[in-house]
Amino acid sequence: MESIINNLLVVDKIDSGFRYSVDLNDVILNMIKDDLINHKMVDTFAEIGIDSRGYRLNLEDSIFKLSGFTQETKSDKVIEWYHSRMDKIMKIDVLGEQSDEMDALALEILLGLKVKLPKQL
Repeated sequence: MESIINNLLVVDKIDSGFRYSVDLNDVILNMIKDDLINHKMVDTFAEIGIDSRGYRLNLEDSIFKLSGFTQETKSDKVIEWYHSRMDKIMKIDVLGEQSDEMDALALEILLGLKVKLPKQL
């Protein structure tokens, strides 16, 4: 049994008798980081001539759904904004000293999806 209360996913395990909760914002943030890394990998492969379209993960749809967007509110403008932020990862060394920049970019995207963009809709 699952329920979502104030961005907190509460899961009851009836058979094992315990209950735990997960902050959905942490889940979304981690998914955004994974999407950034995947975006960089696929685009880097494309830059060197490797067809890697089949390796693009479909995290974007889940990120939008978990962030509260519906088909009606997920407009072209919102998608365009998300992709423009994703493109910023190409200038960041995700494995080196700039990994903090990737974390900051992921947080910028999360805040945009949860706070900034809904106010513009």
